[in-house]
Amino acid sequence: MFADHDEDGDLDLAELEGHVGKMGQRLFYPPNVGGWPGGLSWLRGSTLLARANFAALFADPKCCHGPRHLLELSKRHGWKAPEDQVNGFASLFLGAPLKPAKKKELMNLDCGRMAQQLLSLPEAQVC
Repeated sequence: MFADHDEDGDLDLAELEGHVGKMGQRLFYPPNVGGWPGGLSWLRGSTLLARANFAALFADPKCCHGPRHLLELSKRHGWKAPEDQVNGFASLFLGAPLKPAKKKELMNLDCGRMAQQLLSLPEAQVC
């Protein structure tokens, strides 16, 4: 995932565009000024599978944006405690806080698995 970087170390958006395209969007090209449709229009078999595969990449230790990168991201934002990490990644990936029971369950995971689980939640599927 995101293996290609330019000489400055910046992310190659072409690879990201491939992942996002499989999820039903074309990066920087929304269908109209209102953006992409939300809600149940996201729930198609192929896009759900693409999002699950994309989420799994965050847990892959070989991925340059996997657990090690996510841990560095959490440190940069000051998310030291597991609860801070869950809150931070929930805000980043879902834009909303989690229910206490789900938060407690995720606090036992490393950053990569945490991101994968957050992106696999029903809240991440219907926006």
